[in-house]
Amino acid sequence: MFDQPEFEDMLGHALDMIDRVLAEREVALWERPLRAARNFVKYFIIKIRIGGVESEPGEF
Repeated sequence: MFDQPEFEDMLGHALDMIDRVLAEREVALWERPLRAARNFVKYFIIKIRIGGVESEPGEF
């Protein structure tokens, strides 16, 4: 059996990758946090589990 990565590790890796892309696209520094958060949810969140109920983002 394999261990699943911790959420904080995945979040850190994803946000670092997103920020590098935003920097390459010359997005202003003040604008990056909100864009990074939106991109993280859009591209990295597949399912959300609340209690025993799983749903896709936008459906919960």
